[in-house]
Amino acid sequence: MSTAVLSYDGTQESLTTILQERCDRALAMERYPDARQVELELCRTDMAHWIREWCWTHDPRETGLKDLPLVPFPKQGELFEWIQKIETPDPKATRNVKHGLCEKSREVGVTWCFVARAVHGWLFTPGYSCGFGSLQREDVDQLGKISTILEKARYIIRNLPDWMRPRGYVESKHGMHCRIINPMNGAIIVGDGGDDMFRSGRYTEIVMDEAAHL
Repeated sequence: MSTAVLSYDGTQESLTTILQERCDRALAMERYPDARQVELELCRTDMAHWIREWCWTHDPRETGLKDLPLVPFPKQGELFEWIQKIETPDPKATRNVKHGLCEKSREVGVTWCFVARAVHGWLFTPGYSCGFGSLQREDVDQLGKISTILEKARYIIRNLPDWMRPRGYVESKHGMHCRIINPMNGAIIVGDGGDDMFRSGRYTEIVMDEAAHL
């Protein structure tokens, strides 16, 4: 396994090296529980660190390893910086309402990036509420179908270590169809579809997939 991965900062590492580093980090957290709180605080304040070190993706088309570490390549790194920029409150604005459009080709991982961003908010921001919408609700969520948006979120949460997942979180109870609840801080990720989506309720942010078709 010698595939080179171009990382966020433009350096190249072998997939073997990245997997070994992740394994070593996970073992260290198991061996030294006191280090977990330090790591959690680092993950809370540095989303890029949390994604690089703890997030996984899944590609069923791969002939070999289907579960792969989410190591953002440079353009994805720019995407995360852009997301952070449009979310930064403007002190001169009366309301922090920001909009952004991300034009993309297929197979560049933009959906995984937005989902990882949402799961980070879900984990670390009390009361956070993110809505994912698309033309059809079936494209947003189907339990067990990794091509749908919210199932990607469940997958990321499922593959976090036990000590990083919210205490009391049970996927069958809190990871319901079109609704993923954090029982510790009240954060939620929801999915909806069609022209009447999100007509009620309030959200920290809403992400529209395939917006050109709406």
